[in-house]
Amino acid sequence: MSGGVGRSRCQAGFTLIEVVVALAIFGLVMAALAGGLGFSLKASRAGERRTDDMLAVARLDGLLRHDLERALRLHTASGIAAPLDFAGGTKSLQFTVAAPSYPTAAGLYQVRFAVLASAEGEMLSYRRRAAAGTPVPADADERPRALIEGAVRMSFAYFDGNAWRGSWRDAKSLPRLVRLRIANGTSGGPLWPDIIVGPAAEADPECPDKSRAQACAGGS
Repeated sequence: MSGGVGRSRCQAGFTLIEVVVALAIFGLVMAALAGGLGFSLKASRAGERRTDDMLAVARLDGLLRHDLERALRLHTASGIAAPLDFAGGTKSLQFTVAAPSYPTAAGLYQVRFAVLASAEGEMLSYRRRAAAGTPVPADADERPRALIEGAVRMSFAYFDGNAWRGSWRDAKSLPRLVRLRIANGTSGGPLWPDIIVGPAAEADPECPDKSRAQACAGGS
């Protein structure tokens, strides 16, 4: 009898140790799984942010290309000595385009890209509105909106055929190329390939605003 009782107690003790060991192993496995899950979630969020950034840059590239390729050699005043309505700096770019009747009213519109300070770094703002003196409905104007924003530094540059310049204000011609550079806000290194677009060299003679047809074509 005493031998049988001893064996039962010994077996009960080993069972308790086994349970403790099993619980410890289970805890370690769950901790490893939790760590892996956390890493996966972080990687997934980082991938989503990267995808969102790429889509934002793609949309920006498309919009900048769409507008710049339709830039007009429109003078701001009468006379060939008057500067063209194309003002470019490192942090802003403004010019006039001719828009078709769809999706808004046909006419001349002034578009403006502006690099502004933001909480994280910089943002690129865009606005499109009817050019002064153009018979376009007021409701055709667009409110300013952010195209891209984050811990970045952005700057425009203008190619005159020989070298890149930090500004453009000319009475005779548009720049050969316009470049938008998006760099890391901390290191200053490039985040994306430069967006480079060539504006139209000459305006379409079919000016949407007939009263300013000569100005549209770069005349007086």
